[in-house]
Amino acid sequence: MTCEIIKFEDNMLTVRMEGVIRLADQEAVQNEMKGVIEKFGSAKVLVIAKNFQGWSKNDDWGDMSFLMEYGDSVTKIAFVGEERWKENAFIFAGKGLRETEIEFFTLNDFNEAERWIRL
Repeated sequence: MTCEIIKFEDNMLTVRMEGVIRLADQEAVQNEMKGVIEKFGSAKVLVIAKNFQGWSKNDDWGDMSFLMEYGDSVTKIAFVGEERWKENAFIFAGKGLRETEIEFFTLNDFNEAERWIRL
């Protein structure tokens, strides 16, 4: 299980997700995002989900405090992974429920995701 920032460039974070993601993993990344948002005013996130197996069912994912306080400061999220995770990724990121632009790309379309997130 891994959810970690593997690259940081200006206000863009690249996050790698592998295995089953636990709430503690997500909170650690969110804490880093808070610092980026406080420094730059906003953040973009490129999520690379390779060998991803989903989110832990044993954790309580109901805490929405990060989303409520910082959600609109995350201006774009590009989720790159297997097509089978598309709907769950959109639900988890709150696509359609917040102003953040959120798009999904397959692993084969990684270069397209990188171009899109930088626009």
